[in-house]
Amino acid sequence: MDFYKEFLIDSVSIIVRKKEKPFFKRVFTERLSGNGFVYFLSGYGTYTDKNGRIIPFGKDDFLLVEHGAPYTIETDDCESEYITTAFSLDKSSSYEKFGLPTFFSAKDDDRFRLKVLSLLRAWEKNSVYSKLEARLMINEIFLDIRKAIGGETALSAPSPVSPAIEYINRYYNSEITPKVLAKLCLMSESYFRSQFRKHMGVSPLKYRESVRISWAKQYLATNLFSITEIAEKLGYCDIYHFSKVFRQHCGITPSEYKKGL
Repeated sequence: MDFYKEFLIDSVSIIVRKKEKPFFKRVFTERLSGNGFVYFLSGYGTYTDKNGRIIPFGKDDFLLVEHGAPYTIETDDCESEYITTAFSLDKSSSYEKFGLPTFFSAKDDDRFRLKVLSLLRAWEKNSVYSKLEARLMINEIFLDIRKAIGGETALSAPSPVSPAIEYINRYYNSEITPKVLAKLCLMSESYFRSQFRKHMGVSPLKYRESVRISWAKQYLATNLFSITEIAEKLGYCDIYHFSKVFRQHCGITPSEYKKGL
């Protein structure tokens, strides 16, 4: 969850799926739409970055481009289809700071494709929560890319406590007990507690709090909800308990955090 302190999507302006004819070429002297990535669903060609480096790309490859960067995309004798995004980053964030390259190939794992397609679907729903969902999902995609670059298995086989993690991520705003989580993982409660701490580094309930606080930060950043409304959405009994937990995690109150955005 500390990821959000290092690399934060401020706002998302566009996520769109596009098709291009063979021998498509586009030269960007300066990317004006913001930071973003292009993810290729099909086709192949070359990408020329701001330093003149030519990189071949194909299906399931990411091109990562920051605001203001010049670049060129050319496709070969094939139709191409891709999903492109544009968003702004928190002032303290950048691809370079987070250790992201210009190019990343996701050919080794189809789950990257599923995540990008899920991102597109969330955006196209155009609901009141679409932009919030998109910001969280883009953060998750970049975190997976960064882990893969660093040699970590971002999308590795599920751990024994994966059912509990998924349940907490989904029902973080409801009452959750270790007994229920242990049952989901087909373990005794004591063994489950030890396994969860082994794999996650914290207890199940502390992990749940970190999930709720991460959501709290995202809700605060939207400026769409009062602190009382956020406390209710996250399942806290009252605003005072929410503020106390938030301060324990972040060192400041929700009100102070909101003012600093």
